[in-house]
Amino acid sequence: MAKQRPTLRTLEPNREETMDGQNKARLLPIGDLKLEETYASLFSMDADVLAEITASMQKDGYDQARPIVVNSQLVVIEGHTRLQAAKHAGLTYVPVYIRAFASETEALYYALREQTSRRNLTPHELLNAIEKLDKIYGEGKAQDGAGRRLDRMAKELGVGASTIAKARYVQKHLPELGDNPPPLSSINATYKELKAKEKGQKSAEDALDEAQHFLAPNATASSEYELIYHEEMDSYAFYHEGICLIELHASESYNRDQILLLLMKSFKK
Repeated sequence: MAKQRPTLRTLEPNREETMDGQNKARLLPIGDLKLEETYASLFSMDADVLAEITASMQKDGYDQARPIVVNSQLVVIEGHTRLQAAKHAGLTYVPVYIRAFASETEALYYALREQTSRRNLTPHELLNAIEKLDKIYGEGKAQDGAGRRLDRMAKELGVGASTIAKARYVQKHLPELGDNPPPLSSINATYKELKAKEKGQKSAEDALDEAQHFLAPNATASSEYELIYHEEMDSYAFYHEGICLIELHASESYNRDQILLLLMKSFKK
């Protein structure tokens, strides 16, 4: 017969339970745990995942294999969604693993490793993590050299050093996209968009649209030109009387003169 998994309804408060045969977790009152913005805001909390975990806890109790990790001051480092689910489920005690961290940087890296080992970070989470780590390093709380720091940050976040450099550029220039910037589809795409603005270039759609208005400045004449987005190719095609003249990748940047030059070459063929 399979061994029944213990739940918070059967374990005694403050009793230690073995984790992976080595580390131990103990039951502590939820009210004893503390939240700090540095860690609590590191990752977004998925509403669907929260609801799923809450329902599981209401039915089977807390999964003892996934204790909440806190530092020596009982500040939650990893497990914010599980903690919130436990509150929603009406639990008063949760399994907690108290872990000693040498620094705030080490605690952040631990939380990041726990997430990146299970999934890829969203662009917003990646920007947020880099911003928090850069702030700590900037305040002199970490002793690594700049080169080692970049290499470690890339390794811990599971991305290349070039991605971190692009992310820092995006973070610095994001306000240039306006008060209501579009959702970040990727760091690389946003980086290209911002670089294009810096060079006076535009997206393929905007550049083609501008070329269309240049060729046919009034609405009646412009009907002979058509701009169509091909989702499967992630590209924009420019048609003249039903014939495709050029097709451009949506992720690249162009300007009107480039488009007009390409169109002139197409007309000559």
